[in-house]
Amino acid sequence: MIDLSLIIPCFNEASHFEDKVKAIYNALDLLKIHYEIIFVDNGSRDSTLSLIKKRCEAAQQFRWLEHRYNEGRGKSVADGIRAAKGEVVGFIDIDLEVDIFRSSNSMNI
Repeated sequence: MIDLSLIIPCFNEASHFEDKVKAIYNALDLLKIHYEIIFVDNGSRDSTLSLIKKRCEAAQQFRWLEHRYNEGRGKSVADGIRAAKGEVVGFIDIDLEVDIFRSSNSMNI
């Protein structure tokens, strides 16, 4: 059973992808729950999609969806939600404008 599905829409995020994914991964691991991360690439023109695929190959709790062209953040989130398997589903922007540590500490799963 997956407790939490976290949707992460991505568009041209290669410059900060690895650092932000590590921060998200570390915060979720503190929760001691079963989770999945679903990256939704929204037609990135940089190396974002290849970085997503590399991450997903390395961790079974990571999955990805791909839009061939930019369909907007809302569509990316909606598609991620439809693909989610978690009991609770949420989303966060990969730039971490919302502090993932504050968010994870407030979750009561």
